[in-house]
Amino acid sequence: MRLKERILDRKWFLVALALFWILVCAAKRQLFANAVTAVPVVLFCCCSFFVTIFLKGMTEKDFLLIACFLGVFFILIAPFACIIDERYHFARSFLLSGGHFFHQSLDGKPGFMLPDGFEIYTHPAAWNPSNVSRLKDIWFSSAENLTFVPYTRSGSYLPLDYLFSALGMGLARLIHLPLIFVVLLGRLFNYAAFVSICYCAIRKARYYKSLFFLVAVLPSCLYAGAVISIDACLIACCLLYVSISLNYCLDDNLFEITPGDMALLLASAAFILSTKYFGYFPILLLILFAAGKRLKRYRQTLIALCAVTVVIAVWQIYMIRITPGSIDEGAAFEGVSMSGQLKWILANKGTFLQQIGHQMILEAPQQIYAYSYSEEPAFSALSLPLRFVPFLAAAWAEDKYPMGLKQRRGLNCYWLLSAFVMMAMCYVGLYLAWTPVGAPAAEGMQFRYSTPYMIFILLAVSTVQTVNTVRDRERITAFLMVLQIVNMLTGTVLHWS
Repeated sequence: MRLKERILDRKWFLVALALFWILVCAAKRQLFANAVTAVPVVLFCCCSFFVTIFLKGMTEKDFLLIACFLGVFFILIAPFACIIDERYHFARSFLLSGGHFFHQSLDGKPGFMLPDGFEIYTHPAAWNPSNVSRLKDIWFSSAENLTFVPYTRSGSYLPLDYLFSALGMGLARLIHLPLIFVVLLGRLFNYAAFVSICYCAIRKARYYKSLFFLVAVLPSCLYAGAVISIDACLIACCLLYVSISLNYCLDDNLFEITPGDMALLLASAAFILSTKYFGYFPILLLILFAAGKRLKRYRQTLIALCAVTVVIAVWQIYMIRITPGSIDEGAAFEGVSMSGQLKWILANKGTFLQQIGHQMILEAPQQIYAYSYSEEPAFSALSLPLRFVPFLAAAWAEDKYPMGLKQRRGLNCYWLLSAFVMMAMCYVGLYLAWTPVGAPAAEGMQFRYSTPYMIFILLAVSTVQTVNTVRDRERITAFLMVLQIVNMLTGTVLHWS
């Protein structure tokens, strides 16, 4: 299709996008007050029109188009070491980039050897573009001028999910680039891994391809993928594992688990188990729904998955034993103690269950609904209704599998129960390791914790029987997701300018 034909074919999308940018120019003039903010916003604008012109629907190629021309901007504009505990993940990744798998010690204190000025350059205000110039003596200093930083929290996290960001940092250190490029290459490699794994997940999906696309392009997912974080790999590997497993659970034309798929299942399972102390283990149980298919290599796959689970469990227990302060001592806040919290819970079981249950009932819908929050959107009035798009699109999905009643009930029970269990484990984990003893509610819950099993929520929604006569709804849905991303990118610049 020629460029002119593409433009005419998508004229109403382009008109809507143009109206958005006119509103931005009129209502958010401060974005254009200086080159520091104006340049990225102009780039967002140009790329948003480019993506809209070439967007076809909700396929793996469309995801790649959005990720490469829009989501990639989060690498530069997302404030370093502010959201999703990036300063802690940076420390672990930097340690791994130097070939160190475990924490280091100085005068009996555990911690990390990190570039000088850690407390300064990991302050959110230090990533403001104007402050990068002001702090150029730090940002452009050698990343090998190290200082010891006492720190234990997250020390027991397994290093597997830091692998990709550590590779980027290691490359920067190998060619002696300054600190700012260590951070940027760490983010870039993490994002490249996130995009590659999500692309593979969408491409491999025989059914519900659109739902995998929807999760992969959520603004919060692209944001998490573009920073130094364990969440990027976790989310992407969850999508890949579910994508492959669903194929074998649903497709009657598959008679054996291929060696390639088996390897991907095992690798993604290892990354999922390596994060949050087995908090997302229920996702791995999806493959059990393929038990009645009489698939070749099915038994070998289950045995191999069990072996991976045991290895990761032993490794995790070992890491906790050598870094006991990561879950008890050196608390994040005053009054936090895992051992003390356990004693309180055992003495107040009813009160604890009532508190956690009440909090989950009130917050669970909000946690799922808040997926598109990345700093402050430029237009909240636009952001709020657009957050319903993935759920409506899931109900209207054209690539559903025609399930029987029994199969639909079984999978729905599994999807919803698994989502509930994983969210409950998040609340309990935060109550133990992040909340003062006896507090009335768990502290530290973030919407990104529900993202790994967002696909389960959408899969459950997709089983709702609906009739939709809207033409070209896949492209409309994809465009609305693009609009959310652009809105969040603009809002992030606005918030940190």
